[in-house]
Amino acid sequence: MDGRNILILGGTGDAIFIAEQLSVASNLNIITSLAGATRNPRFPTGKTRIGGFGGKEGLIGFLENQEISLIIDATHPFSSQIKDNAIFAAKKLCLPLLHLVRDEWRVEFGDHWYMVDNFRDASKKLRELSKTRKQNVFLTIGRKDLTYFSNIKNCNFLIRSIEKPNILESFCCVKWIEGRGPFSSESEIKLLTQEQVDIIITKNSGGLSGRSKLLAARTLGLPAIVVKQPPRRPGEQYNTVENIVEVALIRVGFAGTPS
Repeated sequence: MDGRNILILGGTGDAIFIAEQLSVASNLNIITSLAGATRNPRFPTGKTRIGGFGGKEGLIGFLENQEISLIIDATHPFSSQIKDNAIFAAKKLCLPLLHLVRDEWRVEFGDHWYMVDNFRDASKKLRELSKTRKQNVFLTIGRKDLTYFSNIKNCNFLIRSIEKPNILESFCCVKWIEGRGPFSSESEIKLLTQEQVDIIITKNSGGLSGRSKLLAARTLGLPAIVVKQPPRRPGEQYNTVENIVEVALIRVGFAGTPS
């Protein structure tokens, strides 16, 4: 093992930037893993693998086979399963694991947020709000957790995702639009106004690129149901791409820093 093989658990824009920064350093073998949730993902610099590992043991096998010496978790804050698997595998093989974390967005003046712990609570809150008045809901949580909202009747749902969800037929009243972020606040204001949205449901993903819909909601005086991030896992945590790249280079024995 040459100590210079790095696995990036990706699927986010941050992962793409990390791979790009690390690729500048010579003699580093960078592999970015994508879950395969979309058919046309954005590919990072370096090698890419697509699809699941086959659980914890499958990930361990991949790490051993590829002689990985360091793992970077740059997955979405809500990607709980792969985070847990990475912690297990890294501990089993005594590998360093660096987590890129995003600070949660905070309520600011003019915001009207209902903070909830999970998607089940978000659906309960929407049912409560829609008891007396039909709501036009902008549901922007990705595709995986739409099932929590599919049987709510007194709502018109607007769903935006990269690819069309299979579950749309389960909704009583729904409109789907295709879209891949980031989106500007101006475009979000236009969308919310055109679709006469009454309330937004979203995840508190943190970071810079995804908050535009909440800024648009503030401008228009709209409420939002915001799902909190899952509890952070223990381990080495860094909140900027620059910090995690610097530490990664040190860990694999690279003397310089990428320009």
